[in-house]
Amino acid sequence: MMGTMTLQEFLEMICQNVAGLQTAVITDRDGVLMMKAPPEAVHDPGVIQMLTTVFSISADQIGKLSSLGPTNYLITYLEDTVCIQVNYLPLVMTFFGTPALNIGYFLDTLKHLLMAFEEPKTVIAAVQEPPE
Repeated sequence: MMGTMTLQEFLEMICQNVAGLQTAVITDRDGVLMMKAPPEAVHDPGVIQMLTTVFSISADQIGKLSSLGPTNYLITYLEDTVCIQVNYLPLVMTFFGTPALNIGYFLDTLKHLLMAFEEPKTVIAAVQEPPE
């Protein structure tokens, strides 16, 4: 019989099973950390917050261009790191990997991850809505 898995465990499993994926960071659109995998991953919280805020603002502005539509994700290749930021408002998911990360495989896996985070996303969105 298979037991239930927490979101944290699921996130850690994805980091372990996707070759080249090193870290997953889940924040709100302002960069407030909600969870990360692996838990001992070291990233400067200020850098994560800055990356998330810049991504959120950029995605918002790009989404205003009707010919382009909403921003789903952004992939940035750096010298020795791949950074994938996913717009899943009110959540922003940031993933760090090596240049060997298979982006196509990761994006297929991302579909499952988004389904797993659907309920928390809905709850957080409801809590963040201003009262009428």
